Amino acid sequence: MGAKERSDWWRDRVSEIHCPMSFALADDYCGRIEYQQSGRYRLVRWWGDTEALTRDSTQIRRSPHESYELLIPVHGHLQLAQGDCDIVAVPHTMTLTSLDAAMDMRHGDNVSAVALVIPRDHLDSRLARQTNDRPVSLDARRGLGRIVVDQLRTVRGERDQLD
Repeated sequence: MGAKERSDWWRDRVSEIHCPMSFALADDYCGRIEYQQSGRYRLVRWWGDTEALTRDSTQIRRSPHESYELLIPVHGHLQLAQGDCDIVAVPHTMTLTSLDAAMDMRHGDNVSAVALVIPRDHLDSRLARQTNDRPVSLDARRGLGRIVVDQLRTVRGERDQLD
């Protein structure tokens, strides 16, 4: 597969796994993506070169996401701008965000991260208040954040044995 075809494949694959987005990336983009899903959840792990992803109001209207994503950087950092909120997510942090609100996310080369996709209705029913589609940064080193990261690591590690 040529460089241009590889970057086109990446755009199509990421939009298929998550939801339609716009991408700015090099024609010779190099990345890898793995995912697994259950009836309600999807767990995605990716590694990649520099890219910028945008989800605008037209894409949201045409293809609502109806989910939250818990983004967990493993290596490198993710810059997320959504509404009046700017977050830089680094290893040992997590960011809970919605792709049903306009957003820009970018990262540099040699980044890897995990995204847990959680249906909106499943999480909203457990929250004391709605997140109003604003990203929230969480500590992944201790407490509930640490438990979540440990569980996701275990699910990924056992993915071949899970059905």
